[in-house]
Amino acid sequence: MREIEGIVCGGRLVYWADAILNGAGAYMHLAGATLNGAGALLHFAGGLLNSAGALLQLAGAYL
Repeated sequence: MREIEGIVCGGRLVYWADAILNGAGAYMHLAGATLNGAGALLHFAGGLLNSAGALLQLAGAYL
């Protein structure tokens, strides 16, 4: 009977460990998505700065 209880208890520990790791993985995924979003915004901002620079160059050419 103790062996069965040990197996059940061990199974529960594995289940809980798996659930905790899944939760940690979800947080890491969310953090990665947040960083991706921040990277996309920085990329967009860089594009806007490039556009502004191109407009200034164009204006400089006319001046």
